[in-house]
Amino acid sequence: MIASFVLLAKFGISMSMCACYVSTPYVFPVMQAGTAFGICNAFGRGFAITAPYVAELDIPFPMELFTVMNIIGLCLCLFVKTNDQQSADVKEGDANGN
Repeated sequence: MIASFVLLAKFGISMSMCACYVSTPYVFPVMQAGTAFGICNAFGRGFAITAPYVAELDIPFPMELFTVMNIIGLCLCLFVKTNDQQSADVKEGDANGN
């Protein structure tokens, strides 16, 4: 049973990394996409370094921390604009004379 959960978690992590590679050009301008992905990857690896230490804490805390971090990530994703939305905002600003 535990092996199936580990395999499912690894599958989810792999899918999220693929989604990051695919979605980076849609979220960031092309010239800054590599830098943005590198910064996000560095933060992710930093949190991955702390994961074993968090896992060794008392039982309810790791899952609570995991849940809070996911909720924060979900809320932050709601404010992300794609390049199409950004360019539409720029064109709208040009039409308004800004």
